[in-house]
Amino acid sequence: MRALRVTDDGSLWVGFGATGGIARIRGKVAHIYNDAEASRIGGVTSIEEDRAHTVWSGQRRVVSPETDRWEKLGAANGLPEEARRRLRGQFPHVVIGTAAGLYWRPEATEEKFQEIEPSDDPFVC
Repeated sequence: MRALRVTDDGSLWVGFGATGGIARIRGKVAHIYNDAEASRIGGVTSIEEDRAHTVWSGQRRVVSPETDRWEKLGAANGLPEEARRRLRGQFPHVVIGTAAGLYWRPEATEEKFQEIEPSDDPFVC
């Protein structure tokens, strides 16, 4: 077990590191995503919930609260295809870090991610 998160609906999410996968416990019901789903999810080292109640793993998958399914984010969403992590923040955007740079989109939308241009200012991180 590498990650725990209680979401606004009271669900307990459990992320597994090296073995990969994730489980959701809601009330007295546990849903352990099966091996095929777990292998697609990969190792989970953090779990976040955004203001739209979408749950994000620390890898590159999200779950839609309406469908309870994990989805891969990639080129169709405006992101490069390499491994990435969602960055936590107190702002109304989803920010994804990749080896190629940072990408953002407003929360609770299906808009494509846009690259955040690097700054030439040495005082801006």
